[in-house]
Amino acid sequence: MAIAYSVTPTQPHSGQLVGQFILVMYLERDLRKATPVRDNPSQSGYLFQCLDLLLLHLTRTAPVIMENILSALRDVIGRKHPSAAQSRQLKQTLPTLSVVLELLSSQVFRARIVTEELLVQIGWLLNYIISVESNETNLSSAVGTAICEELIRTSLCIVEVLSQHHTLITQYQCAVVDAVLPPLTTLAFSRNVEWSVFVLKVLSELSLVLLVQDDDDDDTDENQDKNRGRRETGGAAERSGDGRSCSQVLSVFSKSLLSRFEVLLCAAEPIPLYVLKLLVSMTEHSTQICRLIKHSRILPVVFQLIMPQAIVPDEYRPGLAACTQITLMYADPGGRAGISLKRSNAEMGAGGR
Repeated sequence: MAIAYSVTPTQPHSGQLVGQFILVMYLERDLRKATPVRDNPSQSGYLFQCLDLLLLHLTRTAPVIMENILSALRDVIGRKHPSAAQSRQLKQTLPTLSVVLELLSSQVFRARIVTEELLVQIGWLLNYIISVESNETNLSSAVGTAICEELIRTSLCIVEVLSQHHTLITQYQCAVVDAVLPPLTTLAFSRNVEWSVFVLKVLSELSLVLLVQDDDDDDTDENQDKNRGRRETGGAAERSGDGRSCSQVLSVFSKSLLSRFEVLLCAAEPIPLYVLKLLVSMTEHSTQICRLIKHSRILPVVFQLIMPQAIVPDEYRPGLAACTQITLMYADPGGRAGISLKRSNAEMGAGGR
C-alpha cells in the first residue's frame, strides 16, 4: 500500500500496475473488513486511516491520467506523421487509460472519481477518437494498430460503464449532454461495424435516462391533465435544469442522429438491428422524438427493411411495433390511437431488448 501511494502521485502511468495486480479488489475487500471500525470512530485504527488515504490518492490520480492522455493526443491531432518523441510519449501514456476504466468499474471508486471535470475530459477523448477514425490523425503509424484499437475500445468501455449507472448520469446530466453525447452520436456512424454497434448499445442505454419526460404519452385527456398537474408541482429548479438538458438532447439527436438515421438502417448487419433497438429506447418516453421521427424519412425505411420478410424475426419486432405505433398516433387527429408507446413496446418487444 505504501508503494502504491508513493508512486502514483508523481508517476500516474505506474497506476496501471494497480489494476494489473488487482489492488482495487483488495481495497474493496479491506474496506468491507474495516466497516465496523469506520462506523465507530472511537476504534479508528491504522488500517482505516491508510485505506482512506489511498482511496483519496487514487481518486485524484484518474483526472491526472486523463489529462496526460489528452495532452499527448493534443500534440498529434491533425498530424499524418507524428515525431519519434511524440510516438514514444503516446506509447507510454495511452495504455494507462485502462487504469481509469478499472477505477470506474469499481464500486468503491466510481462515485468518487466521476465529476464534471472527468466527463468533460471523456468528451474531449471521444472527439480525438473521431479524428483518428476519420484518418485526420494517423495514430496507428505512431503507436501501432493494437494500441490504437485498444484506446478506442477502452474509451467506449468507459462510456458504457457510465451509461449503466443511471444515478451518475442523472446527477451530471448537463455535463453528459454537453460533453459526451455529441461525439458519441458521431461515433455511431463509425466505418468499423464493431464500434458502431457498441456505440448504438450505449446510446440505447443513455436514451432511457436522458429522454425520460413527464408527458409519457397517455391516451386520455384525464391522464394528460394528471401529467400537467405533476409538471406544475415539480419545482422551478427541476423544470429549468431538466428542460434545458432535455432540449439539448433533442437537438443533438435531431441534428447528429435522426437526420442520418437512414444511413444506419441501410448499413451492414448487425447494425440495423441495434438501430431499431435504439429507436425503441428513444421513443419509449419521449413524444417529441416520436414527432421528429414521424416527420422524417425513417419510418418508410424501417418498413422497407422489415416488411419484405415473410416472417419478421423476433429481434426486429420491438422496432416494428414502435414504428407502427408512431404511425397510428399521428395519423389520428384526436391523438387517441390505441395504447401508449411504452405499453406497446413492453408487450410486443419484451424479448427483443
